[in-house]
Amino acid sequence: TNCPCANPCTIAVPHVHAFCPEQNGSAGETRGAKTIDAIVPAYNEETTVAEVAKALMMSGQFGRVIVVDDGSTDGTAKEAASSGAEVISLPSNGGKTAAMFAGVAASTAPDIAFFDADATVILPEHAKTLVDAYRSGDYAQVCGTLDGEYSNGAILNTSRLGTGERIVSRRVLDSVPVTCGGYTAETAINYAADKLGKTHTVRLSGLTL
Repeated sequence: TNCPCANPCTIAVPHVHAFCPEQNGSAGETRGAKTIDAIVPAYNEETTVAEVAKALMMSGQFGRVIVVDDGSTDGTAKEAASSGAEVISLPSNGGKTAAMFAGVAASTAPDIAFFDADATVILPEHAKTLVDAYRSGDYAQVCGTLDGEYSNGAILNTSRLGTGERIVSRRVLDSVPVTCGGYTAETAINYAADKLGKTHTVRLSGLTL
């Protein structure tokens, strides 16, 4: 499969060191036997990452909340660990795509949620809204949008849908070409989702980046 991204590079998922608190505070709600894990890729986001992780855990929607520290030079890993989330520390900065897929590799869940680490306002209700939308239909992915962006509902042209807040089926993630890397993850996921199913959007009102 060819990569749809400009300037593709290889996804590198190095050996990682993980800090895994017991249960990490998540209730792990399921649709049938399916659990959604949440992954937060983070690079030098010590001022916001803990609050993002706390909101996700407080939502009770995820089996695991995993922060992937992408070789940060600040206190990102420490702040993430203080929130009670699991922390995967990459030895060097490999870019957002590598961080996202390191989290995917660490999870066994059939559905994966991604959230940006730099959200300045994020509430447990935002996570629940995204999960409820994903569980409401048979979607390849559901993408959360900010106020003033796309309307709720199905979307046919995903080429400009760059949101970091989304839930994606693992079968979509497994089909993303390994030649996609750097900061091209969302483009590659959109391309794969278009091939395998439908993309749905839902407004995450009040979420601020």
